[in-house]
Amino acid sequence: MNAKLEVVLGPAAGRTIEVPAGKLIRFGRTSKADCALPEDSFLSGMHFAVGSDEAGFYLRDLGSSNGTLLNGARVDQARLSDGDRIQAGNTTFIVYVATSKDAGAPAPASVPTQLEGEAISAEAGRLLQILRSQREPLFALLDAARNPKLIELLSASREEFQSLYEGNSAVDLALLAPYLVRLPPQSLLLERLVREGWGKSWGIYLTCGLPLADLRHHLRHFLMVDIEGGNPVYFRFYDPRVLRVYLPTCADEERHQFFGPVGVFLMEGEECSEILQFKSKPANPEARGTGGCSQDGR
Repeated sequence: MNAKLEVVLGPAAGRTIEVPAGKLIRFGRTSKADCALPEDSFLSGMHFAVGSDEAGFYLRDLGSSNGTLLNGARVDQARLSDGDRIQAGNTTFIVYVATSKDAGAPAPASVPTQLEGEAISAEAGRLLQILRSQREPLFALLDAARNPKLIELLSASREEFQSLYEGNSAVDLALLAPYLVRLPPQSLLLERLVREGWGKSWGIYLTCGLPLADLRHHLRHFLMVDIEGGNPVYFRFYDPRVLRVYLPTCADEERHQFFGPVGVFLMEGEECSEILQFKSKPANPEARGTGGCSQDGR
């Protein structure tokens, strides 16, 4: 029996670390660790360890400054199971545990590598056509708080994505954070999001010609807003129920600042058969035939 830890969030995203049965692997920021992740300045020098005994694999915190979280809960020591999430510093790992009977067999994926035999509905097909036909690159801003499955979909997709939160918030609120993901036209993740998430307020879509990091930097400006009295509050603009009400009320200057490099915001309407489209420059509402989906060109 062996285990693998895959980094799905953080500076070392994409890296996979093997933990052989009977071995203790220590993770941390410095070279004293068996697995050093110097890119993450929020890790302790020796942060946590993963090992195994006759009962299976376990996780042990090594007296770290910021603690080690297992599936969102801080732990000193705990048993590990396949699919568990370990959060340490600004890094999130997914645990894959292979038993002897699994040896040589491909591990199941949270998102299938292809969707053979799954007939897409006519409505979903029209939505995909609209999203895929945008002139600029397409992104989605997804709310992990709406469904814990979203983290699994993002992690298994291999698409480029990142939380809008930083520092301790990115770790402590990893399962509740908004995530920005780039969606190439033929992305299987895009198809999965349309099939399963449209109409459920999972998030919004937007287009932008900038790299993900630059777009993320712009969107982070709107996570907190000041209300009357000067008190800052979280602004859940990535919820389509919020954004489709907010954008029509914006004055021109406010709208210009909010859009920035974004070309178009796209989201579900009150009826899930609607797709609303807000452009950076307001115009008279325009309805175009989309075979069951309405576009609101504001």
